Amino acid sequence: MQMTPEPAIKEQKQHLRPACAAVRAAIKNKEQKAADMCRLLQTLPAFRNADTVLCYLAAGSEAETRGIIEACLRAGKCVGLPRCYEDSRMEFLPVTHVSQANERSAFGISEPPHGEAINPDDADLCIVPALAFDRRGFRLGYGMGFYDRYLKRFSGVAAGLCFEESLRDALPVNRNDRPVHLIVTERRVITIA
Repeated sequence: MQMTPEPAIKEQKQHLRPACAAVRAAIKNKEQKAADMCRLLQTLPAFRNADTVLCYLAAGSEAETRGIIEACLRAGKCVGLPRCYEDSRMEFLPVTHVSQANERSAFGISEPPHGEAINPDDADLCIVPALAFDRRGFRLGYGMGFYDRYLKRFSGVAAGLCFEESLRDALPVNRNDRPVHLIVTERRVITIA
């Protein structure tokens, strides 16, 4: 089998991003679907058994995650939210309330203030955003590689949140891409073998 060269994969991903963003932006009933994802995620052993959950604050047309974060905090779980640094590193910093993510990043994302990061080895579940996921667990991100680099260091369960409309059979993949273990949609959980 012939491998696709890395520059070609990068170009394929760049071409797909606007189309996947448009599909996600056009999804109807996002709030209800995100609430359904939240409920379904909470039924999973990976969530119920997790002491430390790494999540993200939704931006733009992403599935809303505040319900997940609040459910974690009510259950007494440690919650980490991401902070991105100029050296292309992303760390998760602990929060006790969503409002603590009150600093705007260069990407327009709400982040927690500087502090001591959660050790990736101490986290049990990482909830991962994407423009789209494929059925193998690979994601189409925003092109910066923050999550792929972080997931290399993370040994827990990675779960992607994805609207059904944003699921694809296959996405272009390069050697640095890291798949998630589970994909949670508003209707089902896909376990990646």
